[in-house]
Amino acid sequence: MKQAPIRGHRQLRKGRHSIPGAYYYLTLATLNKKPLLATPKIADIIFQAFDWLETKERLRWFCVVVMPDHIHAVIQLGSKQTLSSSRSMLSFWIESFEFDACVFGCKSPIDA
Repeated sequence: MKQAPIRGHRQLRKGRHSIPGAYYYLTLATLNKKPLLATPKIADIIFQAFDWLETKERLRWFCVVVMPDHIHAVIQLGSKQTLSSSRSMLSFWIESFEFDACVFGCKSPIDA
C-alpha cells in the first residue's frame, strides 16, 4: 500500500534553491486570509515597502498585485539576498500591519 505524500509548505521548499539575481513569483497572504489589504492606502504602503526594498538593493520588483487578502509579485533578488530573507521582510510588513490593525481598531471593508 502506498503511503500518502507528506504535505505542507516545508515539504514544498525541499530541493529549492535561492539564487541571487534570479527572478521569482511570490504570493504572500494575510493571517487567516483576512481582507486587510483592501484599501488604496494599504496598497500604497505595500508599494512603498517594495520601493524601499528596491532602494536598499534587496530586490527589484517588476509587478505587484495587491488583493484584499494577499499579494502577488514578480521580483528579482538582489545580489546578496536569498528568497527566504526577502519573503521574510515582506511578510513582516504584512504582519506588522495586521498587528496595527488589531491595536488601533482598523476594520477591513468586509467587517465595516
